[in-house]
Amino acid sequence: MPEATELEKLTKTFTDKLDQLSQDVEAKVITKAKESVKEWANEALKTRKMEFSQDEDSPYHVKGYDNTKPLAQQAMPIREEFYKVAGNFIKEIYCRQHNIPTTTKTMGETTGSAGGFLIPVEFRPELLKLIIEDQLVRPNARVVPMATDTLWWPKIVDTTHASTIHGGMKATATAEAGSLGTGDPALGQMRLVAKKYTSSWRVSNELILDSPISVMPLLSELGREAVGFDEDYDAIQGNGSERLFGFLNSGALLSTTRNVTGDLVWKDITNMYGKMFPSSLKRAVWACSPGVLTSLFNMAVPVGVGGSAVFISNVAGQTAADAPPMRILGRPLIVSEKLPALGTVGDIVFCDFGYYIIGDRMDLRIDASEHVYFATDQTALRMIERLDGQPWIDSTLTARNGTDTMSAFIAVGT
Repeated sequence: MPEATELEKLTKTFTDKLDQLSQDVEAKVITKAKESVKEWANEALKTRKMEFSQDEDSPYHVKGYDNTKPLAQQAMPIREEFYKVAGNFIKEIYCRQHNIPTTTKTMGETTGSAGGFLIPVEFRPELLKLIIEDQLVRPNARVVPMATDTLWWPKIVDTTHASTIHGGMKATATAEAGSLGTGDPALGQMRLVAKKYTSSWRVSNELILDSPISVMPLLSELGREAVGFDEDYDAIQGNGSERLFGFLNSGALLSTTRNVTGDLVWKDITNMYGKMFPSSLKRAVWACSPGVLTSLFNMAVPVGVGGSAVFISNVAGQTAADAPPMRILGRPLIVSEKLPALGTVGDIVFCDFGYYIIGDRMDLRIDASEHVYFATDQTALRMIERLDGQPWIDSTLTARNGTDTMSAFIAVGT
């Protein structure tokens, strides 16, 4: 790299800027300081060729750097190393201008005027972001392709087993030469109409070319997470108009009576379990909102004037120091922020999502165009997915005893 004296004029603009930034809020300072390092490095490349040291022990050595190519055309690891070297170089000049020993470790995260935390030694080519939870419905639902925008699917309409099954069929005990029993199934249709989920962005071409983070794959990942998140939320709470039809709004939802207002007790759990289709007990899963965990962790079975814990210590030898089992009555428990808060319908559910149908008309597609914002040197991106989803059962089911009701979607009422 050139001697410091050759670049001090070029660097002064940015070190002055860092002095001004030191008066700002610390979080903003750090972000803007990183931007300044990158700005300095790119400007340096425009004004002169950068001479990097060939000595591998030198702090200004960038292995594999091609001095004849622009930075944007260098391989990603080389670009990352360049910004690291640029940060080291500016830090050295800044320290010299402000009479700060470069070996000191007290430049401070607490004293802005010392400048140390304003000059990042290394830029991490990594975007910090929240980890989005997995989808609840799709992985457990029945997913089918749609060849057109509308899919009709025949089904049995079955609302009671009190005297018949399948909406009207039964077997009649018949004497020799007696009249045969009669009964026809009740048939209906389910209709899926593709809903359109979209989003769009515009990104500067400089960001695409210069960012140490690969922008296009990143946006694709973020877009997929956004669509998956909203699709899952709608499969739970959607109104079915321009969105998927959520099972919490379906006539198939069976809500049991809540025993304690604003809370959950063990009787609520057993009541829910007893309302599930017997054929679904091996497939159904529990799901709850994060706030429900407090009730579950403190839940106990009343025994006289005492009781025993049923969640934290429901495994032999388990204590509060161990991870909770995340299973209730043998079935998995999934925690999802898309479910309503504790005390409202849907705060905890017990569902067999095999009774929820998702029709995929068009898988998520992300397109880019350089022409829409050509005059401003930006790239336009759009994201489109088309699908529909709903429970294929429309109501709860009355059991053969004529009293009990059952369903594949169980919740606790308010």
